[in-house]
Amino acid sequence: MSRLVTLVCSEADIDSAVARVRAAIAKSLDVARLASFAQTGKVELGCDPARQFLVESFMAGDMVETDGLVGGGKPFTFGVTEQIQSIDPPFFIEGYLFPAECTDNAPIEAVSDAMLEAVDLHYSGFSIEMRVRNGEVCLMEVNGRLGWDEGFGEMFSVRTHRERIAQTLQLALGIEPEPVNDKSRFTALAFRSCYEDGIIEELPTREELARLERDGLSLGLATHKGAHFVAPPNPEVYPHMAWALATHPASSHAAYEIARQAVEGLNISLRRT
Repeated sequence: MSRLVTLVCSEADIDSAVARVRAAIAKSLDVARLASFAQTGKVELGCDPARQFLVESFMAGDMVETDGLVGGGKPFTFGVTEQIQSIDPPFFIEGYLFPAECTDNAPIEAVSDAMLEAVDLHYSGFSIEMRVRNGEVCLMEVNGRLGWDEGFGEMFSVRTHRERIAQTLQLALGIEPEPVNDKSRFTALAFRSCYEDGIIEELPTREELARLERDGLSLGLATHKGAHFVAPPNPEVYPHMAWALATHPASSHAAYEIARQAVEGLNISLRRT
C-alpha cells in the first residue's frame, strides 16, 4: 500500500530521508509481519528488513505495465496499460489507460512474457512495470501479484468479460481461465487525488454516485468521511479519494477525458489541517 515509500528530490535530502526510513522500518508493523511470516514459513529473506531497504532511481519514459495471470507456465495477459503520473507533486499515479496508446504494445508484451518465463512464475497473478524510451522497453519491476488500485479489476473486465478474482480462484482450483479479449471498447480509470493535510468532511453518497453513472461510466469512492490525508513528502501519503471508469469505442485517451471530467465534478469537501 506504498507505506513508507519516500520520495527524495535532491542530493541534499538523502541523509535525512535515509534516517527517517531507517527509524520507521524498525517499528513498522508491515516489516514485523513480514519477519514473522518468514520465520514461521522458514523462508530465508536474504536481508535484515528492520534495517535494510530498497532504493530506486527514477527512470524517464512512457510509463506502462502488463497485468494478468499465469496458469501452468502459460501467461494470460490482460493487455498493456499506460500509467498517468501526477505533475505537481510528481510521482503519484492519477490514472490508467487500457490499452496503452502511447506506444506499440507488441514489444511490451514480448518483454513481459520473457520475464515471466525467466522468473519461472506459475499459477499466480502478475503486474510488471516498464518504461518505454526511444523505442526501447526497459524493465522496472516484476510483481508476482495482481495490481490493486481501486477500479483496476473493473477496468480489465471491460475487455476480458471476467472478474479477475474469480479467474484467480479458477487458477487455485487448477482450472485454466478462458481467455477473452474484447477489442471493441477502450477504457480508462481516473482518480481524484488529495495532496494536502486535511480531513474529509463531505462525500457523495452511493445513491448520488448511482445517479451520475450512465452506460460506459462508473464511479466509486476510495475513502470515507473523517479520513485524514497528509501532504507529500510524508511517506504515509495515499492520495486517492474517488475514481471514475469510462469506456470509449475508439480511444483510451478519449475515455480518460470522460473519466477525468466525471471524477473532478464530484462534490468532495476537505477541511485543511
